Amino acid sequence: MSLRDSITKQHIFGDPEDTNSYVVSEKQIPPAFRNMVINDNFTVEIRGTWKTNNNSMGGTYLGYVMVDEAKGKLYYMEGFVYFPNEVHRDALREIQTILLNTDISWKENQGA
Repeated sequence: MSLRDSITKQHIFGDPEDTNSYVVSEKQIPPAFRNMVINDNFTVEIRGTWKTNNNSMGGTYLGYVMVDEAKGKLYYMEGFVYFPNEVHRDALREIQTILLNTDISWKENQGA
């Protein structure tokens, strides 16, 4: 969770004009974790809730942490939903489809 929070604090802002308004993991509702294997790599699926540090907005997220031991790399992919007063189930299913069908190997081929 600290990896996620360090990424979102640096890159995802509640208000892009105000870098003091950033996304953090919601602590009152613990996230759900599920271990799985994707492309022969150990992966952890994380489902949780997020908010901005100033409590101005929040929502749900779905993330995957993948360990590629052969390449010595750790990948983190996430999608999140901000859809106040609505059920997020269908949006999270779309995010899951996108993330599980993302080919992360193209970055190695592009020199990233």
